[in-house]
Parts: sequence; C-alpha cells; structure tokens
Amino acid sequence: MKKILMLLFLFSINLISQSYFNINYSNLEPTNSTPLGNMNKITFSETSITFHLNDNSTIDKNILFIQNCTFSDIDYGNPLPVELTSFNANINENSVLLTWQTATEVNTYGFEIERNVAQNAILSNWETIGFVEGYGNSNSPKEYTFIDKPIPNLDPATSDKQPLSYRLKQIDTDGTFTYSEIVTVETIHASSLPTEFVLFQNYPNPFNPITTIKYSIPGNEYVSLKIYDTLGNEIATLVNGQKEPGNYNLNFDASNFASGVYIYRLKAGNFNSVKKLIIVK
Repeated sequence: MKKILMLLFLFSINLISQSYFNINYSNLEPTNSTPLGNMNKITFSETSITFHLNDNSTIDKNILFIQNCTFSDIDYGNPLPVELTSFNANINENSVLLTWQTATEVNTYGFEIERNVAQNAILSNWETIGFVEGYGNSNSPKEYTFIDKPIPNLDPATSDKQPLSYRLKQIDTDGTFTYSEIVTVETIHASSLPTEFVLFQNYPNPFNPITTIKYSIPGNEYVSLKIYDTLGNEIATLVNGQKEPGNYNLNFDASNFASGVYIYRLKAGNFNSVKKLIIVK
C-alpha cells in the first residue's frame, strides 16, 4: 500500500484550461475545492501538495492521506487562445472610446492598441498608442476599455470627415500575438471647427411659426440659449448644458406664443450675445 501511495505522490500535473481541482486531503481540511484560473501546475510529494500560481508564487498544503482526487474540465491539448467576443469604437466628446470583451483567456500578457489615420487602413502603417494588461488566465468574460484622447489632427487636404481605424494586438506571455478585426470611426477634422463664438440671426425672420437659430462655439463650454419677451421675462429655454466645439443649429417653434418682438440670448463662457426675432401670425 505504501508503494502505491508513493507512486501517487511523486508526480506533477500541468493545468491548461481547467475550472476546478477537487481533492480531499488531511484531517484539518477534509474537503477542498480550489479554482484554477490563476494556477499552472500542481505538484504532489509524500507529505504535501504544492499549488504553483501564474505569478511564480506557491501554496503548500500538508497531507496525511488522499481519499480521492477529481480534475474538472482539464484539457491536455494546446492552450486556448484569447477568445475575443466584441471590439467597438465610438466617438465620445473629443476622444474615441474603445471597448472589447473576451470570453476566455489563457496566458494573456495584454493588448497593444494600434491606430491608423490613413484612408487605406489595411495597407498603411499602424501606430501603437497604448497598452492594456490582460487577465492572464480566465474562464469568465472580461471587459476592457481604452480612451484615445485627443483625436489626432488629420490631413487638412482631405475632407472634413476622415476615417480613424483601430485594431488590437493580442499578446501572449510567450510573445506570440494575433491581431483583432479593424474597427473604424469618422472624425471631424479640426479645420472644420469654429475659431470664435458667433450667434447668427435667426432665419426666416419674421416667421410663423418656426425659425432656425444657429450658433458656433470654438471650445468646450457650458451653453445657455434662452428666449425672452421685451419685458425681460424668460419664456423658453432652448439650450442649457455642456457643449463640444462645433456649429449648431436648432428650430424654435413659436406656435404657442403671441405675435410680437422677442429677444434670444446666447451665453457661453465669457461670450454673451443678444438678437431680436419677430413672430407674425
């Protein structure tokens, strides 16, 4: 019997894509179920079990005897690659928000984020703009985000809108890598943004019942655009919030207001401008 136990104790098990290692050991901890998402090997000796973790640390457990030993979901083949389930890019104010999700990971070092500002993203050069560390080994979904800020200046000879492409370089701990699919967003070239505050005269004017009011702001500002009667009473709020640089236009519907002369005022930072509009019914 002792020889059988010695044969059982003196071996190690490499862990690839397992979920749990279930073993009954010692009279101090009769039952144990250990998650293996951060382990790569278990070593048995005559008196102990050693759990080898991915960060090169170990956990030792003394044993008196082994009653049973069960391995769950062990794959002795090649490690599974990173299973990327989604990769998206969205304009978020003056930046691009990249989000991606993995279903499983094995020996993941991390993700290099690459950007391309050329029209032909496949044939042209890519620029590495950042790195996000991976989870190493995981059997559960993991979510990642990266913000590219600010949006780079694009070629002024091109149109105002120009595609901006991104891809992920998925790197394993052994240095091997693969690329994700390419995602593209359309950015607005800086030359198309206004360089000064402007409040334009509404058009048409006089009007019945709808007119268009346009304004421009060159930077991030808290903007207020309100309508007043000639006595200074506020009768409508058209804009009241933070705005990004750009040219804006909106429609003002005066169906519920009487004919007459009204004032509309734009406040943005230190800028303050007032113009008249006339409702004729």
